[in-house]
Amino acid sequence: MKFCNICKQQKKIIEFGKDSQKKYKISSYCKDCLRKRSKKQMQENLESRKQYGKEYREKNREYLAKQRKIKRSNLLGRKKKEKDKKNAD
Repeated sequence: MKFCNICKQQKKIIEFGKDSQKKYKISSYCKDCLRKRSKKQMQENLESRKQYGKEYREKNREYLAKQRKIKRSNLLGRKKKEKDKKNAD
């Protein structure tokens, strides 16, 4: 059993996430509390997150286009291999 520092309840260790910086590698907060906390923070910072994403995409336009091209070619290559394999059977 472990104590959650947010909800102040004792819970099974399986209900806690991993934290490599902790002595026993287990988070101080249960997964439910972390989920709620994360959702709340995302909603509170929605506009700044959108703005950051927009700025990042503008700043890294060429890099992102290159990555999309690589991803598409890998996907097309995989589909072609699957099609060739089907035709060979």
